[in-house]
Amino acid sequence: MAHRDPWGSAYDNLAAPRPPNPHLSATLSRLSPKPGGRALDLGCGSGRHLVLLGGHRLRPTGIDSSASALAKSRRSTPAVPLAQASVDALPFADAVFDCVVAWGVLFHLHPDHLRRALGEIRRVLPPDGTAILHALDPADWRRDPNAGPPHRRELTDRHADGTVDRLYAPEEIAAMLEPHFVVVSRELVHTRHDYGLSAEWVIVVQRRS
Repeated sequence: MAHRDPWGSAYDNLAAPRPPNPHLSATLSRLSPKPGGRALDLGCGSGRHLVLLGGHRLRPTGIDSSASALAKSRRSTPAVPLAQASVDALPFADAVFDCVVAWGVLFHLHPDHLRRALGEIRRVLPPDGTAILHALDPADWRRDPNAGPPHRRELTDRHADGTVDRLYAPEEIAAMLEPHFVVVSRELVHTRHDYGLSAEWVIVVQRRS
């Protein structure tokens, strides 16, 4: 029988949302988005970045494919609209979000789904909209399939091709983004974790006309 919520184990024992990612927080502060704009958090998880977006006086909406994740988000952000959906088939009209954040989600997708997701992000942005995208570099600690907490290995077993984290060289990222976006900035950031050193791309893009 197929697992309906393969991400459930990542959230079932989570007592409270983790703090917002400091690299995302710094990027939002640098961009200084216009207050009152609508923001979409793709793969909102336990809601940690919904809180961050609200702190920047944006009006956040969250989606996640995991029912367990959304249950956690509802507890931490009860007033924020949430939807259970896939990031490659967004249940929203065109050009309705001023800002889209895709943190900790795109690198879990099969490349075919990732390309569709990028098209969906472009679709829901207006011409002057901005997206903050997050990808893993091949130097990231997650290149080791046996590293990390137990639930990560459980997730790997539940994915059809046994790959939960996909790592992309800069030229691969550029090729996928080019049909949809103009890259405003791209930064490789590092963070030391218990499992090793992360190597993550923070990419700010605007919709290509």
